[in-house]
Amino acid sequence: MTTALASLSDDLAAIAAAAAPWLVAIRVGPQSYTTGIAWADGLVVTTDRGLLARPSYTLVLPGGDTSTATPARRDPSSDLVSLRTDRPNPVSPLPPAREPALGSLTVIVGSDFDASPTIRLALVHRLPRAAGQGAFLDSIDAQVSAGALVFDPHGAVLGMAHTDPSGAVRILPHRTIARFVENAHRRPVAPERPQPPPIRRTDSRRGWFGIALQPITVPEPLVTRAGQASGRLVVGITGGGPADEARLRIGDVLLSLNGHSTSGTNALRGFLESAGAGDRVEARILRDTSVVTIWLTVAEQP
Repeated sequence: MTTALASLSDDLAAIAAAAAPWLVAIRVGPQSYTTGIAWADGLVVTTDRGLLARPSYTLVLPGGDTSTATPARRDPSSDLVSLRTDRPNPVSPLPPAREPALGSLTVIVGSDFDASPTIRLALVHRLPRAAGQGAFLDSIDAQVSAGALVFDPHGAVLGMAHTDPSGAVRILPHRTIARFVENAHRRPVAPERPQPPPIRRTDSRRGWFGIALQPITVPEPLVTRAGQASGRLVVGITGGGPADEARLRIGDVLLSLNGHSTSGTNALRGFLESAGAGDRVEARILRDTSVVTIWLTVAEQP
């Protein structure tokens, strides 16, 4: 028994060490970060829901060097976003991928604030009902770093850890990430739409829209029209607030703000932390069966 445990321990340590060159820490605030995967030279991939909306990010690369990265492409329907770095970071291709088996052990290797590896173990709790979707893990969102690499006990890559709109932790399959990266390279990146110059706050209070939201999955027949598979359902509106003045309705589904998806748990908060009072924001919403655009004006949080 002792020999078997020692062997397992050595294998887990080897997997964590082997994963280190692909792990990147994406800093989105003084104490906030998420894991990214250095997929190719100059290209980092992570989860869309796990990344606060920012015009740029500071990356901590393996070895401790830092780099600046900007969003290249977002795909909320697959919960993926790619970032382009301002300096080379050559990496080897990820090892061959395998399909997870029900009940099998998985090794989840994420990044700490300084890009050093962190590790957790989880079992494949349930396999997906539809082909192409990721298996469920017996873990909870608070325990798993979004964007972390998921390996099988042999060190083969299963995919990336992410949280679906219901809050379940799943494996985003390696082939889904590879297809996303291929499409990101093949299609030109749309230029950023010009925004009016922001009026910056004079104190530390965060911007405010006066709405309460909860995660929701977009009904399957409307996914193509919405351009994404999840959003934030409006469940409350403060009278006299910006959302009320813009005639937002309870039951609307907020899809994006200024072209940035709001499907991530912290996306709205991150957006408002960087917005200034008086900024006019283009909000794309799903109302009944139609996608419409309204304009919200950021106010100071009461």
